[in-house]
Amino acid sequence: MFQMQCKRLRASMLGAALTLCIACQQQTPAPTPAPEKTSRATAKATPASATPKPTAAPAAAATPASTKAKPRNRDLYFASASDSNAVKPTVKFWVERKGEGSKDLDYVLDTDNEVFRTGDKVVFKFSANVDSYCYLVNKGTSGNVMMLYPGTAGRDNHVPARETRTIPSEKGAFAFKGDPGEEELCLVVAPDRVQEFEDIAESQDKGAGTRAIDLNADQKQTWDQKTKAMPAPGKSRDLVLEQDSHPQPGDTPGNYVTDEGSEGGFTRPITVYMTLKHEP
Repeated sequence: MFQMQCKRLRASMLGAALTLCIACQQQTPAPTPAPEKTSRATAKATPASATPKPTAAPAAAATPASTKAKPRNRDLYFASASDSNAVKPTVKFWVERKGEGSKDLDYVLDTDNEVFRTGDKVVFKFSANVDSYCYLVNKGTSGNVMMLYPGTAGRDNHVPARETRTIPSEKGAFAFKGDPGEEELCLVVAPDRVQEFEDIAESQDKGAGTRAIDLNADQKQTWDQKTKAMPAPGKSRDLVLEQDSHPQPGDTPGNYVTDEGSEGGFTRPITVYMTLKHEP
């Protein structure tokens, strides 16, 4: 049975192969078309001028001077310039909390996040990189307003460039006492004498010595009206405040305020505010 099936399968395969061979011989292959002649115009090489050249990478644009690192306020404070009109007016200020020892000092820069306790003793220090006339007023928790400078540190409020003033004095200090609350200090650093403030200072008896000047109601109003019109950090974008808690050797920590919008040197006052929080 197995052999018969094999013979039949062999014969069948042989017949199919023969039929396929005859069919292939009878078919006439289609003639191969002759290749088209290429015209001279298309055969010519493309002129070199028409060949697109690789585009060279554009040269890197020169970095404009405005992208250079901006100098820090501290650097502007110490920078020297032969032309006074090129100086950017910069005020440095800070509070020192005094301990028991003469060298036991705590430099307070961010007074908004600092608390002073009853009995704490502090001094206020400031300077500027330009010759100036300075005025310092304190608004106490009790509501009293006092001019501390000129006053406690002398009558002459002309401050040479980079000369530090200490309020009330190098040997003295303000002590927190009385009802807790907030003490606001307002410092005005001006290129010229502010006559309204000079009048307040002159109103004190010359024989009173070096002490604070109590402002009456009219003088308080005059002070507020004048200072509100002066640029201050937070009110003017031209005044930039920076803190330097890691000074160079020989220097002290401090806040630096620079008048970026001052044109032609020191031409307008700079006003600085500090709030001291007093808790029991």
